[in-house]
Amino acid sequence: MVRTIQLGMGWFPEQSGGLNRYYFELIKCLPGFGFEISGLIAGNKQADFESGGQVHSFALAQAPLLRRLFKAGRSLQAQLSEFKPDLLVSHFALYAAPVLLQKPDNLPWAHHFHGPWALEGSAEGSSKIFTLMKQFLENRVYRHPDIFIVLSSAFRDLLHQEFNVPFERIQVIPGGVDVNRFVPNPSQEEARGFFKLPNDRPVILAVRRLARRMGLENLLVSFDQVRKRFPDALLVVAGKGPLQTCMVKIVEDLQLKEHVQLLGYVDDDFLPLLYRTADVTIVPSITLEGFGLIAVEALACGVPVLVTPVGGLPEIVNNLDSGLVLGGNEVDDLSVGMLEFLKNRNFFPSGAECRTFVEQNFEWSMVVGKIASAYRTIL
Repeated sequence: MVRTIQLGMGWFPEQSGGLNRYYFELIKCLPGFGFEISGLIAGNKQADFESGGQVHSFALAQAPLLRRLFKAGRSLQAQLSEFKPDLLVSHFALYAAPVLLQKPDNLPWAHHFHGPWALEGSAEGSSKIFTLMKQFLENRVYRHPDIFIVLSSAFRDLLHQEFNVPFERIQVIPGGVDVNRFVPNPSQEEARGFFKLPNDRPVILAVRRLARRMGLENLLVSFDQVRKRFPDALLVVAGKGPLQTCMVKIVEDLQLKEHVQLLGYVDDDFLPLLYRTADVTIVPSITLEGFGLIAVEALACGVPVLVTPVGGLPEIVNNLDSGLVLGGNEVDDLSVGMLEFLKNRNFFPSGAECRTFVEQNFEWSMVVGKIASAYRTIL
């Protein structure tokens, strides 16, 4: 067994988000590939209980920043001494900072690059001073790992260009999905009944955090064009975030109340069921989309997905059907793509084709096997 410390960010589902879900699934599967794990995250005691003692919380996620960093450093120091790892793995630049002071020189270090922390904050309106502070920290951290694992070629290139990480230290391993949980059942009718959605209307679904870089404002405006051609079409948006008030106003201003449903946050337990309500899903991201786990989840549930040509999104669907990649991320690009699907849905991949594609390319244990092999290259 290879003993590894896994420095995460938060614990899923206590804290949502792609990074936390990835970490959660990785922790579950790695022992099957010969790894003994001691994990550290910021959160409550839920992680300790649900992981069977594998993952420990060093501080509450809501604790002041300096307290979290201090506690992360103390916990890492204790784990290095008591657990005596063969490998150190980090997932978030902030909580990887204590590694710079405490890691023994001969301890291999792998870092999962889930996205550029500073640039993502800037895209959401973070102040210039905070952006510069994040960039400084990222630059310091990313000088040192022996290997980086990224979710797409797009983020491999970004990591190289923004942080001067040599290509030979970067491995591209796409994310994965639990194909036993995200399945093409129950029927669409049953799923819509649960969410009280009509059975006689085509449903386009977007599952996104309500944040600016997700492109949801463009999506709402574009749907105003769609409903004029297909008055029975229904757009369903699930998620929470800082744009909620803005989105409600757009719906009111464009008189879309009969054509758009904002579901708010949908618990992770019900996500597979939610995907089954849709005729098609859409990911309208406008920037910094490293992978797009929701696209793979929808496909696993037998639902085709339209994606913008942003970041790693095209890499998910190109080998299934390049026609699923929209012409751009602007309003007209989104409306053209949705209209094309509504007019010619029989030309898009079937539910069975979507499901088979995921089973062959994104099944989670297959992905973790590749990650385990990448780790072993630096041992």
